Amino acid sequence: MDKGHSESSRRDPAQLETLFQQGGQVLLASMCESFLERSGQRLAALSASTDPAAMARICHDLKTSCRIVGARHLAQLCETLEYATENGSPPPAGAVQELNEEYLQVRDWLEERLRSPAATAPEEDASDRPEDTNKQPVIALVEDNPDNRLLMSVILGQTYGITEYTSGEKALQGISNSLPDLVLLDVSLPGMDGLDVLKALREDEALVKLPVVALTAHAMHGDRERFLEAGFDEYISKPIVDEQLIFDIIDGLLGRSEQ
Repeated sequence: MDKGHSESSRRDPAQLETLFQQGGQVLLASMCESFLERSGQRLAALSASTDPAAMARICHDLKTSCRIVGARHLAQLCETLEYATENGSPPPAGAVQELNEEYLQVRDWLEERLRSPAATAPEEDASDRPEDTNKQPVIALVEDNPDNRLLMSVILGQTYGITEYTSGEKALQGISNSLPDLVLLDVSLPGMDGLDVLKALREDEALVKLPVVALTAHAMHGDRERFLEAGFDEYISKPIVDEQLIFDIIDGLLGRSEQ
């Protein structure tokens, strides 16, 4: 264990409470169980891989899922290894082993939290976001990470219709066949990335005015300005901590698009 990191810097219980507030114990348990199942698979693939590009992709996916459940230090380790291998370099000595060791501690932490659930889930105030009984706006969610898709679907699914796509290619085909009201687009998709998808949307006369919001796990300074300059209508960093922010952005764009 790295003695230079305090428990609070390694793990963030507040993120688990955010999940609980967003969807009660059902969402919290689903996200933790999904994280544990998929992370074990990802780390097994990472340990067996000798391809730096594949390792970088695994680390990117794992990093995003770590942030959803508050595994701060594990996310930092993933990000460090992602940057080290994305240019084709081999991983630093001991990096994968350190990831595995930290994951075991995160696993124990999450399993303990699941054994001690909150007594009751928060009551939902239906008056906050009344359901549209006529027609819900349809959101196209383009996201390859299943943990992010689950979280976004739970947050948004009672207010909007959600159509999920796991790749840029599938999204372009699906959006062309069935036009949504807005697109939430992961920038770091494998293969055809979010910027390529956006370019294709903007080149299609039928889709050029479709509101598109960038989703990114990088959350670097200046990202919003950079993505707006690229042609996105707005930018949201992952994981979603303030769910009201995403509602405000979506509702604002949908209102603007109807003018």
